[in-house]
Amino acid sequence: MRQDLLWWWLVLHTPHLNGVSLDYFNALPPPDVVVEMDASDYGLCALDITSQQASGRRGVHAEVSHRLSSEFPPLTKSSTYRTSFCTVSNLDTDRVGPFAVIMGVLQGVRHFFAASGHDFPIGHPHIRLLLKGISRLDSPQQRKSPVSLEILEACFNSLSMTDPFEQALWGVVCLAFFFMMRRSEIVAISGGSFKWFAVRAQDIAVVDVEGRPTECPSTAHSVCIRLVGSKTNQGGTSTSRMLSRSGHPFLCPVFGALVLLQARQNLPVNIPTAVYTNRRGIPACIATADVTETIKRAAIKTGSDPRRFSSHSLRAGGATHTYRSGTDARMIQFHGRWVSDASKTYTRLCKESVATLSERMVAGSRGDSTLH
Repeated sequence: MRQDLLWWWLVLHTPHLNGVSLDYFNALPPPDVVVEMDASDYGLCALDITSQQASGRRGVHAEVSHRLSSEFPPLTKSSTYRTSFCTVSNLDTDRVGPFAVIMGVLQGVRHFFAASGHDFPIGHPHIRLLLKGISRLDSPQQRKSPVSLEILEACFNSLSMTDPFEQALWGVVCLAFFFMMRRSEIVAISGGSFKWFAVRAQDIAVVDVEGRPTECPSTAHSVCIRLVGSKTNQGGTSTSRMLSRSGHPFLCPVFGALVLLQARQNLPVNIPTAVYTNRRGIPACIATADVTETIKRAAIKTGSDPRRFSSHSLRAGGATHTYRSGTDARMIQFHGRWVSDASKTYTRLCKESVATLSERMVAGSRGDSTLH
């Protein structure tokens, strides 16, 4: 069964096979195993009738799964289909799948139904009512807390900076914080793979006061980064950002860029900058898990709850500390490359911002000065 599911996964991820009519597969030999999806008390359940086995997916509300199974008749009733595979991924097994995820799955199912000339009743009133009920079951979105300067300093103090891994790790942390970078823009997401727009070594330039490239820490003044794309800029033009020294001995974008480039040694400049040369002389890379683990360890040392932090806390921390410094909200949005005012959801109110808020609220004119 695993080989069959792997084959089906390969078909779905091969562009020229997507959209092929399912009639094409009718010429295949009869399947060894027929997997049927049905509702169970635990949620959704895959039934292997031949071997009398069942594989359940917990976390889907029983009422939801029952209505899904009643609204969507089994595909095996149609002569068009010899066998049916259904895979559910990226769902939190401790709660009901998010509405957006379930809606995306149903849209994908409708696509393959349409490719085979069949109708999928996603617009049926019962289905719309069901989806509306699912959206009410979604738990509120929990955003990760921004990193504090104390946590960042604890991160650095936990590193000896003699290992190329630690040098590359600190360089990634500095650049992600100061440039408010998404994790996909600088580190490996999973399995050592990078997004196509991940920053490469050739996209980073350290310059002196006169704008000339330099690798000397004593003369380095600014760092410039070119971002060729992002999650929200899949086909747009590249953008550049520049920052100068922060004045901090180690929490500095220029220092971070220098140690990151140093850890790479003689690696090609056209590969992601988070790839470095380890002590054995073998290329390795900084992954999301490395950044998250370092931040969580630092959070524990500072007495914070590590569950509140992840690699995303660097982007939120950069936005929050920039806001705390009194920087205009539009500047934060522009520097962080947010295409909308979503940057406001990344910033957190701080004590300094509200310390004199009530005083300023009553310090204005006592009369009605509104314009009618």
